[in-house]
Amino acid sequence: MIRTGDTIENTATGERLTFLATSADTDGEAVVVETIVQPGGAVAAAHLHPAQSERFAVAEGTLAMKVGREKFTLGLGDVAPPTARRTARACR
Repeated sequence: MIRTGDTIENTATGERLTFLATSADTDGEAVVVETIVQPGGAVAAAHLHPAQSERFAVAEGTLAMKVGREKFTLGLGDVAPPTARRTARACR
């Protein structure tokens, strides 16, 4: 079981996830994860969360995203709106 403070690294995608809060910490309301993606790395593959929403806030660098058919790039301080299906790739 994942616990607050646990870190998972995926060398294939270039991402490192650190769990800041788990569903056990938030009574099932949220899971908060800091995700660091190396330049050129990706945030998993295109995927769908049927019962949850996912929100990205860029703290450093840029993040190219595709939400549905729309493509855009997020920069420092930008926040992607919650949505069910998306892909993301770190630009720098």
